[in-house]
Amino acid sequence: MRISIILIVVTLLSGCATSSLDVIAPGLIDKSDKNIVLLNSRDKYVRMFEKELRKRGFKIKKFASTKRVTELSKPDRMESYNDAEARYAIEINYRVNPGRRCFGGGAQFEYFIVELSDLKSNEIILVKEDSGFSEKCPPLSGKIFKGAADAISELWK
Repeated sequence: MRISIILIVVTLLSGCATSSLDVIAPGLIDKSDKNIVLLNSRDKYVRMFEKELRKRGFKIKKFASTKRVTELSKPDRMESYNDAEARYAIEINYRVNPGRRCFGGGAQFEYFIVELSDLKSNEIILVKEDSGFSEKCPPLSGKIFKGAADAISELWK
């Protein structure tokens, strides 16, 4: 009886953690280019994920483009475009369970979705989806940020 109650309490506290990974176009990765633009505003959770990417050798750029280029494309045609700072971009979409923030700084995520895209080809390369507790959520800490950073890092191996 006591073990049953403990199992029920642990299950309710931990929530239902799920994870999925879709690698759509791994062949688009240039393994020598680890510059990535984060397309999100930098809030607390995006910064925690960004820190995990930096640990794996990625350079995070703040803006997708910092200069405008104008060039002659044909004898009678001028073209103007933004010169990309990085070839790859990450967009993060998440929702935190408002009642489940942790004392350590983490939270329980209803979903945490990371999408890696190739800015050159405009194709999605990878989509990683997770839910559950993040890091810094003792005693139920998960690996949401680490798992997403590991999935991206694996493409460069």
